[in-house]
Amino acid sequence: MIVPNLPNRTFFYIGEVSEFLNIKPHIIRYWEQEFPFLNPKKTKTGHRLYRKKDIELLARIHELIYIEKYTIDGVIRKISQEKKHSTSLFEPDFYYSKLQNIKKELETLLDFINKNLLK
Repeated sequence: MIVPNLPNRTFFYIGEVSEFLNIKPHIIRYWEQEFPFLNPKKTKTGHRLYRKKDIELLARIHELIYIEKYTIDGVIRKISQEKKHSTSLFEPDFYYSKLQNIKKELETLLDFINKNLLK
């Protein structure tokens, strides 16, 4: 399932998520009980607030259950494996650390150029 282009907002309510993904709200609430890694924020009044990464995760769960025919336990195992091998969806700090490494390499290269080529 492809996640639709979402509006440029931080949080979305369950009704909006339901419409985006064409999944009924009660199914989303059920999945929250079954999948420990699916844990949206809640307001003081108990309304669920989903981030874009939560919506991507819901789309992946939907794909695994309805298209690839995984069981609930199978989805848990599959997503746990994906979390180990993929960092883009589940670890937002991944890109920051990669950029820090690139910055260090560029600084080293700049030092080399300044010492050896610009004498």
